Amino acid sequence: PPPEEQTHGSVQGYYVGYRIRGSGQPYSYKTLQSGPSQQECHLRELRVRTRYGVVVQAFNAKGAGPASEEVAAQTLDFVPVAPAVGDFIAANVSWATFRLSAWRSGGCPITFFTVLYKRQSSPGDWKPAATNLDAEHALSLQQQLTIDDLEPGTWYQLLVTAQNEAGATEAEYVFATLTPQGGSVKRTPFGEAEAAVPGDLSRHVGDQETCSSSTQGLSECYRRAPNINAQEAPPVAPTVRPSRRAPGSPGSTNVTLTVVHSGSLYSQFLEVDKDDKECTASKRALDDCFGGAARIRFQTLGVREFYDGPRGLLPLFTGLNKSTQIVVCNVDFKRDPTLEKLPNLPTRSTILTVDDLKVGIVGYIDDQVLTLAQPGPTITVTEPLECLRNESKILRAQGCHIVLALGGGDTDVDRHLAESLPDVTAFVVKYENRHAYPSSAPQPQDLNFDQDLEYPINFTRLADGGQAYIFAATNHLQLLGKFQITVQTDTLNVLSAKGTPELLDKDAFEDPVTRSRMEYYKNIVEPEANKVIGTTKVYIDNSVAVCGSGECNGGNMMADAVFDYFSEVPIAGAWSQINAAVVNLGSLGESFDERVHSGELRLVDVFQMYPRNDYYVFITMRGDTLLKMLEHSVDPSPPRSKFLQVSGIRFELNKHATGNESRIKNVVVLCTSCRTPSYERVIWIQWYTLAMSRFLAQGGDRYDFTRVPRGYKIETS
Repeated sequence: PPPEEQTHGSVQGYYVGYRIRGSGQPYSYKTLQSGPSQQECHLRELRVRTRYGVVVQAFNAKGAGPASEEVAAQTLDFVPVAPAVGDFIAANVSWATFRLSAWRSGGCPITFFTVLYKRQSSPGDWKPAATNLDAEHALSLQQQLTIDDLEPGTWYQLLVTAQNEAGATEAEYVFATLTPQGGSVKRTPFGEAEAAVPGDLSRHVGDQETCSSSTQGLSECYRRAPNINAQEAPPVAPTVRPSRRAPGSPGSTNVTLTVVHSGSLYSQFLEVDKDDKECTASKRALDDCFGGAARIRFQTLGVREFYDGPRGLLPLFTGLNKSTQIVVCNVDFKRDPTLEKLPNLPTRSTILTVDDLKVGIVGYIDDQVLTLAQPGPTITVTEPLECLRNESKILRAQGCHIVLALGGGDTDVDRHLAESLPDVTAFVVKYENRHAYPSSAPQPQDLNFDQDLEYPINFTRLADGGQAYIFAATNHLQLLGKFQITVQTDTLNVLSAKGTPELLDKDAFEDPVTRSRMEYYKNIVEPEANKVIGTTKVYIDNSVAVCGSGECNGGNMMADAVFDYFSEVPIAGAWSQINAAVVNLGSLGESFDERVHSGELRLVDVFQMYPRNDYYVFITMRGDTLLKMLEHSVDPSPPRSKFLQVSGIRFELNKHATGNESRIKNVVVLCTSCRTPSYERVIWIQWYTLAMSRFLAQGGDRYDFTRVPRGYKIETS
């Protein structure tokens, strides 16, 4: 630790950063909390025979101090790697052979083996089968070690130590000899014979303590599974942590899977407060900040990734971390000439194998993305039901014990999918501005929200009587979804599925690299973002409740701003080049509270109120197309985001219209060629020019402008 006079308060811990020396890559960090029991930091899963640079930063309540000078260190090779039991052991009635060549060297030659064995039920000492066996000679001859004094129909334990220059690996195996008739014996309470990790001990299922002889006799012990290198398994959007439990019956194992999942991040890379607003220094000091990108690792696709079509997806796929895998089964990118060449394209599904547990992960997106976003003609999106049905059946056929479907966005759609797909164990979804929480659990005191969805949504499928589960997460990562599913590996029956989302508050660890990067960019952006560009004396309302069914001052302000901007462009014979401007509800973001910052509007406030950075298009259409557009805007059917805020158009809305009755009447539009601007009645065969986002012009929100001639759509610069 640094000298006491330089700590400026008690040192709370250290950030230990490491990277391949000379690579130019940013440091990866581990956190070491200060204390008498925390004096060492172990860096694992490093590359073999690689030179690393290491730095250390102390931190306290004020923040992190300067980094130390970089220290260089060279990693050795791996210790030997133990094989699976089936690759290593072959047993007969009274003997067993052990294929030593099945061991992997770890990049550094194995120098010797030590092999011990004993009857599993015997409390006696281990017997040596080989001590300091010359590995080089044995492996060069493909030698097998044989033990020929075994008893028929008996379970044995085998303890093997393999040594190389990097260290030793000790692996424990359980195997059985055949009966005199050549039959198999009943399994042990430990289940499948399998390789164990160094220091592997029997554990009691209830308290995780070392298993006693009494609890072993009651079959209440389980064998801790081997450690799995994360680089050996395909990564996916949720984090999956399997754990062994005691067998429920001979040949059956109950496996509990823990799934951690999040909702949409949007632009909130840094923390937010309980109302999804900016986390200020004062709020952070009061521990009133939650979430942020520094507390999340994986992601999947949503509607917003398709707002700009292929050009919007290109930076996502090219910048995707190689350890992150995106799965989505009902989107095909192969027709796009740019995207189809990328190595990190999403896959339809993937399988995560840890120990003997196989977890299938399949992704999907609601086909409303075709109307709510702009995938474009080279990206094919189909409805998700059939692709989920096919992929889940494939995953089951490949031996998956659990199948998770990632996606969501509409509760009715997801319930229909869950009802129709018995091969899917659970749906892991995200819903905007909804809070899913167990009604039986106390809500976090730091967050005031209305629990409007159960966690999980659970119901009985009518088709087969099985249970359907939907686990939903909210947006901005204030609450991190977390649940456990327990299944029987032989019957695939779900024994339980439950959980409680976790609050990402000050006690949730932040990745220091992500945090430092965000702070770096924040310091660049913040001076511009905080520039005051206007003031308001009133509340600016962009809420869905108001703007989704009528005029709102936030929508009016945006539509008027678009109209004023384009009407200022000089044009011969007219005072304005456009008759009107329209803005859909989906273009609006947050409302603005005039009491914040004394009514001063900063640039960041404007971006939060109007977050869609889209080009505008001039569309010249006939009056009948304009009327059809307005009718679609006020139609109560989905999507709700289609409702238009207008400037330069006036009309009356009949909310009580039924059937084919028109919901709009008395529509008037500003003239452009007139010397004195005035509103004129819309004529069906007359042409009108409107300014709208490219999203709407290309048919977003299910608007239909296919009757507009090709040359009558002009993109603005």
